[in-house]
Amino acid sequence: MAHVFSPAKPILRVNDLKTQSKQDQQQGYMQILQGLMTGIRNPRAHEHQYLDEPEVALEILGLCNHLARVIKGAVRTRSRKPKKP
Repeated sequence: MAHVFSPAKPILRVNDLKTQSKQDQQQGYMQILQGLMTGIRNPRAHEHQYLDEPEVALEILGLCNHLARVIKGAVRTRSRKPKKP
């Protein structure tokens, strides 16, 4: 997440990064996505008995839906490196 959404050299840009506020927004989404992976995804992927209450599950899905919308609207700033044969 830090590599892809880095405000300095992002691969995916959520805005044009022309103002401090827009750079802060880029950094904020980067940090939210890092936290989502660390605090929400990883515990559930590594502890298979991890069960959420239905209300919590809906809240997580709402957050993920918002982040998916932001990512879908992001602009790719550079192409992928070609795979080595």
